[in-house]
Amino acid sequence: MEAELATPRGWKARLTLSDKDGLRSHLPPPEAFDSTVEERFATKFGAEREGWKLDREGEVVCEGQTAFVPDFVFRHADGTEVLFEIVGFWTPEYLAHKREIYRRFRSRRILMAVPGSSIREDAQIPEDVLVYKSAIKLEPVLAALERLRSQGKPK
Repeated sequence: MEAELATPRGWKARLTLSDKDGLRSHLPPPEAFDSTVEERFATKFGAEREGWKLDREGEVVCEGQTAFVPDFVFRHADGTEVLFEIVGFWTPEYLAHKREIYRRFRSRRILMAVPGSSIREDAQIPEDVLVYKSAIKLEPVLAALERLRSQGKPK
């Protein structure tokens, strides 16, 4: 982690921290997964499939003062990265927050899976949104990953 600091005297300083600094949290480690949907998907997908590696919460994406940690990052052998967010429990406020995150980070490849119960009957579903009932199927995920990979580098 790096931060540029402004001192009270107007000087600039840079703070750099890494895992080598030996800092430890007083908090217990988080659960491995936020939901059983995430856990089942990760187990089904495995560590690697069809050239794609799956990394749980493997990247912090920053834009200005906003940070986003997607549930998963898919990394292809050719260097393509796709962020994967699984929406489980939701409220209208939660979904509005997620829409703002995706709008802010639209220059990145983001694939989202949402439960069918959260979709309005007349909603038009973008191609980067996968709808699931109780579990996320691998075939649509792999097809979406290949479609995103073939689109070339994002902005």
